[in-house]
Amino acid sequence: MVAHPKFSVHVIAENRNRNFHQVSQIIKNVFPTAIEPGSIADRLLTQGREEGRKEGREEGKLIGRIQTLQEMLGEQVTSDDKLKELDLATLRQRSLRLQLRLRQL
Repeated sequence: MVAHPKFSVHVIAENRNRNFHQVSQIIKNVFPTAIEPGSIADRLLTQGREEGRKEGREEGKLIGRIQTLQEMLGEQVTSDDKLKELDLATLRQRSLRLQLRLRQL
């Protein structure tokens, strides 16, 4: 959230013990904003959520595929946590390499 600079200074000047989160909450209460249904912001948020879900599903499928291929190859299975640290491109590459190795057997 972007705070109104003059208001932030005033709130902080009133009580120097307030942290950033408290100041943000005060500003949010004083200047409430809502996203209008059907607005550009609403559409962008919806699109972002859909893209995030799609990426999450793809990541989950790739992680499962990698672990299954590792099992089939008799390798140690990489943990979910380790694989979640990798980006989608790296997961795709790892999956393809494992598939190629399995086909060569």
